[in-house]
Amino acid sequence: MVTVDAKGRVVLPQEVRERLGLAPGTEVTVREQDGVAVVEPEDDPEEILDRMESLLEGAPDRDPTPYEDLDPRARDQVDTIREAAADDDETNGDGAVDRDEAGSDEAGGDEADGSEVDGDDTDGDATETGGPGTDE
Repeated sequence: MVTVDAKGRVVLPQEVRERLGLAPGTEVTVREQDGVAVVEPEDDPEEILDRMESLLEGAPDRDPTPYEDLDPRARDQVDTIREAAADDDETNGDGAVDRDEAGSDEAGGDEADGSEVDGDDTDGDATETGGPGTDE
């Protein structure tokens, strides 16, 4: 018989763990069903992808709904995604802000040589204010 300890933990018997393929670190879902605690291992990500692909294979091909025909909530989501994509384009997708030909960024503060203006070395490259090779 298995017991629940003071912290609510239960040790599953080894034979059960082996039958279910539960190795240390395996994530499980614990839920109540008809007054019984049910412990189920989380699905393998590869299995989830395989199921999704099989569902998509049976899905009918259709054209996307025109923006004008979307309900207000869907339009709001589309607008949010487009804004995030535009922001990502401005940062090259890596967080680095695009610079114009004058060497300034859209935030309007960094020097053209890439030095830190405020002295905050958040990227960990040990660049001091004024940049390498300066006396600042």
